[in-house]
Amino acid sequence: MLAILFDETKCVGCNECVKACVKDNNLPPEIPAPTSEGDGLSGRRWTSIVRVPQALGYVKKQCLHCLHPACEAACLVGAMKKLPNGPVFYDAGKCIGCRYCMLACPVGIPRYQWERTLPYIQKCDMCYDRLAEGKKCACVEACKYGALQMGERDELIRQAHALIQAEPGKYLNHVYGETELGGTCVLYISNAPLEKTLRLDAAVQAVAIPEITWPVISKTPVVALAALTTLVGTWWITGRREKVAAAEGHDHSGPAEEKDKEGKSK
Repeated sequence: MLAILFDETKCVGCNECVKACVKDNNLPPEIPAPTSEGDGLSGRRWTSIVRVPQALGYVKKQCLHCLHPACEAACLVGAMKKLPNGPVFYDAGKCIGCRYCMLACPVGIPRYQWERTLPYIQKCDMCYDRLAEGKKCACVEACKYGALQMGERDELIRQAHALIQAEPGKYLNHVYGETELGGTCVLYISNAPLEKTLRLDAAVQAVAIPEITWPVISKTPVVALAALTTLVGTWWITGRREKVAAAEGHDHSGPAEEKDKEGKSK
């Protein structure tokens, strides 16, 4: 499975990776939006470069392409799909616009095209079409400083640990994405904590979100069917009672009405 390794100590914040993403995906010019969360991502930007709080470095923000994506588990129609080679692919043709993926993502990556009449979800697709052609992601190819590497996930994790062991004073002894959220296909090494920047809550760092939500989600169809059955049953009983009451009322009023008619005719 392919992955990307980002080295925060080598990033200079040049934004060439962002420009390459925009060009390769034909993304429109960015516009200021009140829905922006301040991390540079939007319906027009699938990746961004942000400053690391209390540090001199920069971090690349994008979809982490989780090994067990919460967005895929939450999608009702299969518009989000984890591909065998790594990317979490979004199929706009299946999307119904429910935005459950936005709610499910623990790191808040998927964005919505709020300014469009017919909006879609937008996020990094890890250049799945380029990977199919044997190429690297556009952002990786654009990086001139070695901050981005691409390869097999297991190999990149070994390389990351080797770098940390070779220069323990340069890096924190941690590979972000190795275990967080059950593992991701975008990995980070850094000389400063990235939990806040990457929105990796310590409470769920090593847990795949679908493992938490599945016990509830798996029971949803049963609960929905039970609720529907109850509603239909209530509707039928209510309707039946109304029909019986109407029939009984007609039977009781029938003779009286006939007598009134006879009296009027005389």
